[in-house]
Amino acid sequence: MTLILERRSRSAWWSRRIAVFSAVLFVMAGLTHRNGLIDTVSLFWVVGAVGVLAALAMILAAAGLSRIWRDGGGGARDGLVGAAVALLVLTPFAVAGYRFFAYPLLNDISTDLEDPPRFDVLQGARTPQMNEIVPIGEEAAVVQQESYPEITGRRYDLTADRVIAIVRQLAAASSWTFVSMPDVARDEPVAGDTTFEAVAYSVLLAIPYDVVIRIVDEQESTYVDMRSASRYGLHDFGENARRIATFLAALDAEASVQAGVTVEEPSAQ
Repeated sequence: MTLILERRSRSAWWSRRIAVFSAVLFVMAGLTHRNGLIDTVSLFWVVGAVGVLAALAMILAAAGLSRIWRDGGGGARDGLVGAAVALLVLTPFAVAGYRFFAYPLLNDISTDLEDPPRFDVLQGARTPQMNEIVPIGEEAAVVQQESYPEITGRRYDLTADRVIAIVRQLAAASSWTFVSMPDVARDEPVAGDTTFEAVAYSVLLAIPYDVVIRIVDEQESTYVDMRSASRYGLHDFGENARRIATFLAALDAEASVQAGVTVEEPSAQ
């Protein structure tokens, strides 16, 4: 009796292994960065390698499955698993690619474009590898107003100390790391401007962004401005505007619940 060995596709075999390795590497990179074991620049290099490996796995899967379909042989399961895992790994890259073209080339968003809230502590903490915090230019301001007209300051018919308490609560619930936070007791009078500075993190890879919130006591009401700036890269993929919009929406809701106020959203100038 003659034993016939089934020819298996090496491309499909390698596709499965490279795809699984890229997925494991992606998860480990996110976990180690989230726990402070690698810095953000190193994370970007690792994530770039993950993208290359996943793309290679997808190419090998396509080549292997095409050959199996055409010439027969084994390895289709390896190719299908490799393609599925590679597609899963490449999904965040595809989303980032879409956002790159869908959102404007900005990395510093503020509700006040003429006099943005200042980063006093976080500006000094930035390293040469990070973006420099600079005034928002006229061109960037025009682009922001056209792209994000909803990003405006808020005025509340609440005392400043109550707004400060809400802001502190919402920022803590968002797992932000405070670097400058006013120590104001409930019902304690607040004089002048009050500023929060904090570091916020992206959901998937915990990439840091700097946030500053300015609370102005207007006697009869309280005005809130917010600014969010990327530490790295020229494009924020819409992240800063989403962060501001989400936080202010939560602030609107909480302020309305506490005082039954109607939130005034000043129109963009």
